[in-house]
Amino acid sequence: MEEAAPDKQDEVKEELRRGDIVEATVKRIAPFGAFVKLPDGRKGLVHISQIDDSYVTKIRQHLKVGDSIRAKVVAIGEDGKIDLSIKLAKRQISGKKREPQKIDKPKRSSGFKFTPFEEEFKKNLDITLKS
Repeated sequence: MEEAAPDKQDEVKEELRRGDIVEATVKRIAPFGAFVKLPDGRKGLVHISQIDDSYVTKIRQHLKVGDSIRAKVVAIGEDGKIDLSIKLAKRQISGKKREPQKIDKPKRSSGFKFTPFEEEFKKNLDITLKS
């Protein structure tokens, strides 16, 4: 008996693990992210926050349908959904770490500040106590 050629659906899919860098093609863009297709046919999502280190407001400024991307597998849900990150893949490939954002912290006060009413009250209290 001759064995039938395995269907594409019956093929054992390559084991995908968290942390892997994968190639993918952008298939659809939504306001919250880009849906991509992996070479083995599986689909994944790159959330808008995972597209670039800069703040992304319009995904189409960074990606378009048909673009080939490299992304890092961030999570694989029990339902098979694959979460991907382009920005983490770029960092891993380049070997660069993200520079921490410099935030100007408010300067601490050297002491307690009185309101104008409290200042006036304090002056009157000092005068009364000294008398």
